Amino acid sequence: MDIIKKIYILLLPMIIYFMLDIPFKAYQPKEWGYKIILIYISAFFTLLSMLKRIPINDNYILPVLLFINIGFLIYITLSNEYNIVSLIPLIGIVYLLYTFNLQDFRFKEGILINVNRKWILSHIVILISWYLTTNKSIINWKDKIFCVLWILYPLLFPMEEYWIHRAFILTLVIGLSYGNKIDRLFK
Repeated sequence: MDIIKKIYILLLPMIIYFMLDIPFKAYQPKEWGYKIILIYISAFFTLLSMLKRIPINDNYILPVLLFINIGFLIYITLSNEYNIVSLIPLIGIVYLLYTFNLQDFRFKEGILINVNRKWILSHIVILISWYLTTNKSIINWKDKIFCVLWILYPLLFPMEEYWIHRAFILTLVIGLSYGNKIDRLFK
């Protein structure tokens, strides 16, 4: 296990504290609260995969959680204020769901066994377009820039590890931003 993964494991108590310290009503719009719970659950099962080989987790639970997380963006979009431009990325999200192949998302120690680079890169482009075109009632402009950075951050590592880095950066950033922990850390 490389140093970055060990750091993620060391950060786990802090992430859990942030998760438990933030009241659900802090997540606005409320649909984000459900999405964030899915992200935390996905990060938990990713960590579990990193620590122990459990075939049902590696072959089914993690891929299904990824599928649900992507599909949930449709619900978030349609449950909030939207316009024609913000609906265009939904075509890409439907494409991602349609082309999602369970065999491409089998994990071992949190790492993808068969990397479908084309699908992952399509996911990145479509997700960036979703963030950039989403109505400001869902995500404001400052947060859109950070969301794009969080999508690109895992590309600094091997593609097989994309979901490990994506899950942990999201849980860390969510905990820090929603709990206003960043301000408290520097006071």
